[in-house]
Amino acid sequence: MNDNKIKCMYFDHRFTGKPQGKQCGWVQKSLTQTDITIENLADALCHGASFKPGVLVGGNKAENWYQQQLFGLDFDNGVMIEDTYNKVISLGITPCFMYTTFSHKEEHHKFRMIFCNDTVITDGNVRDRLQATLMGIIGGIDEVCFNRDRLFFGGKGKVVLHPDFEARINAESIIEKYWNDDFEQYISNAKPKSKKRNSPAASSKSKDKGDTNKEYQPYENLNVKAIKEHDVEYLRKVLAHEPIEFENKNEFWDYIYSELDIAELIDIDDPRSFCCVLHDDRNPSANIFTTQNGVQKYRCCSENLTLNIKQLIEMLGNFKSEYKAIQFIMDIYNLCRA
Repeated sequence: MNDNKIKCMYFDHRFTGKPQGKQCGWVQKSLTQTDITIENLADALCHGASFKPGVLVGGNKAENWYQQQLFGLDFDNGVMIEDTYNKVISLGITPCFMYTTFSHKEEHHKFRMIFCNDTVITDGNVRDRLQATLMGIIGGIDEVCFNRDRLFFGGKGKVVLHPDFEARINAESIIEKYWNDDFEQYISNAKPKSKKRNSPAASSKSKDKGDTNKEYQPYENLNVKAIKEHDVEYLRKVLAHEPIEFENKNEFWDYIYSELDIAELIDIDDPRSFCCVLHDDRNPSANIFTTQNGVQKYRCCSENLTLNIKQLIEMLGNFKSEYKAIQFIMDIYNLCRA
């Protein structure tokens, strides 16, 4: 067995089926930075454990990315395991192992392929270009797996596929040999939006420094705009939410009200005080809080409104029915209820 250990975010609970509802939140909160051999990781994933290839510090989102040596690819579009493996080998790139997911069926293959770089990558740009290159040259991959905070659930196959635990790839050589400008789409689609709010004062200072190319434009919250325009595709990309199926309605509603992050949905930096997104608010009058029952609420003091996430979406998107608002939430978060 290879005693060389690799750092990743890891949770050792062995699920027998794909985590659902609150189980997903439990996994996210339970992931810890772990040193583990590739062989042990492979065996654990085949028996239902979970991991994130990227090492995150200070939180569990993409902006908390710190370093990475493992790289994962997610295949669920019907490509075949052996065909994909043979294609990768023909490119001169060898994965450490592969494993089937909980949803894998013989008639519809769903699987993961894991690579290990020969050094630890601490430059986020290098990491992104390597991930994008691997996705671009192989194809047939779920684009969400690009994200720096991507969570990979294990599977129940119990058998490691094509194990080669000593195999390593070299980021520099792969990027140099295979990079294509078309792969930039993966990076731009996942790039965090700027949180910086422009102000007239800041604009004036920029002009004083000679920046006169653009006139001042007030900050536009693109998430809020997308909700108003019912732009599911945009929100699915920026929220990058794992697909979840719920076994019953109670589990579904508990997850909707308690687990979904309103601040993330409407792109708010400080949920304690901000300008209300429901009306023209020049002075911060809104906040987001959590009730004693664990339900997230949006509060606008100037309009005396307190809304849960469903009510906020219904009002902000001017949906004509509660059903359409719920369906919109399900679509942007990849949710499926019983």
